[in-house]
Amino acid sequence: MKLASALIIVPAFIAAAPIYAAWQRVPSSADQNRPVQLAQNVIDGTKVVSSKGVGQADSTLAADPSLSSTLSSGSSEITISLGKPRVVSSVLFVNDTVEGKVTASGSNDMKSWSALGQSVFTPADRKIVISFAGAQAKYLRVQFDSARGGSIRNFQIYGVSTDKDFSLSQNSTGTGGKKVNLAGGGIGGSRVVYAHPSPSGDGEHGVKHGKFSFPQTEEKYRTVIYDLGTPRMVSEFGSVHSPRPVRFEVFAFEELPEKQDWRGRMSFDPKTFDSSTPVASKEDATGLGYIKVKTQTPVRARYVALRWEPDFANAGGGPFSVSGIMVSGSGCEVDEQDGAGGGGASEGGGGTSGVQEEGGTKGDGNYSPGGSPFGYGTSGYAGGGGSLPSSNSTGNATGNATGNATGNATGNATGNANGNANGNANGNPQSP
Repeated sequence: MKLASALIIVPAFIAAAPIYAAWQRVPSSADQNRPVQLAQNVIDGTKVVSSKGVGQADSTLAADPSLSSTLSSGSSEITISLGKPRVVSSVLFVNDTVEGKVTASGSNDMKSWSALGQSVFTPADRKIVISFAGAQAKYLRVQFDSARGGSIRNFQIYGVSTDKDFSLSQNSTGTGGKKVNLAGGGIGGSRVVYAHPSPSGDGEHGVKHGKFSFPQTEEKYRTVIYDLGTPRMVSEFGSVHSPRPVRFEVFAFEELPEKQDWRGRMSFDPKTFDSSTPVASKEDATGLGYIKVKTQTPVRARYVALRWEPDFANAGGGPFSVSGIMVSGSGCEVDEQDGAGGGGASEGGGGTSGVQEEGGTKGDGNYSPGGSPFGYGTSGYAGGGGSLPSSNSTGNATGNATGNATGNATGNATGNANGNANGNANGNPQSP
């Protein structure tokens, strides 16, 4: 009887003890270019040139993804200058209660506009993505036809620009100068080195763009660790996420305590957090869907760990998504390399219309081979003629669709890059 009792007690003790397993690094992130989010006012020439029916329009370009821009019911629009012609391929934002349709258009001169893509969504749709074949444009106009008003957050534009196209410097105090989102914007060379539990759905592209869909789990925390590439002075942290009550903590390290196994793979022991003090923390008991916190003085760190504890009052373990991250530092200057961010005209091609929801994707229309870089539903009209500089692929399925940023180039079924956004017969960009 004593032996039987021991056999019962030991498993019970093991089950009650916390289980810590070392986390494995996100593979191959360090040697890949990271896409740059182009809707940032720290990029030279990027600004809101006009808006109608949009409150706090400048928030679309802010370093803080939690800042909102309000949309009235009916028609509203915002026009953004990207500073110079750039190849763009997607527009994204987080939706708070808006219902309606959104359409993106591009232009090089604000006179001739080409429709790029659109999406229809409801108040239940949180992540909205308009994805289209790459097109060159200096100006991007986003129009809303809203049956119900509300607000949007974390407005983003992506194309072919990467962190290799920009250089970032910061003063020693982390004060003054420009404020840059060192994690969420792509400028500065930051990389995700750990994400636990392993995000599902978004895959590698989601990690690159700072979007994480964490699965249902019994674990208490969802954690993302960024390597900022070099020590930085950071002072403001936050996220846009699932609208659930959450406790948020931030840890900063100049050196990350990692171990290397016999195969050369790096791992991190999460017990490190038990003996570390967060540099910032905050609770959102009402489930706003966004949170931010600021340190009293800038903190020097190369590695920043962000931890979310969803439904902390009820030990919830359901799915939890993060659609925007902020690790900001001031005292920064951003320079763009000459010739970066341009490119030839795009492949033609239609897409489907869709939105990303908390558990899946819905869409209609035809599948687009280009697709969204996030694995979400896509939307779009036929793109412009020609091809991207690295592509010899064909135009769109019909081979005769027109419509790039200036509307004066055509694509054909051979995809021999007859035209681009400036009408250059070789498919190479011309100076604006």
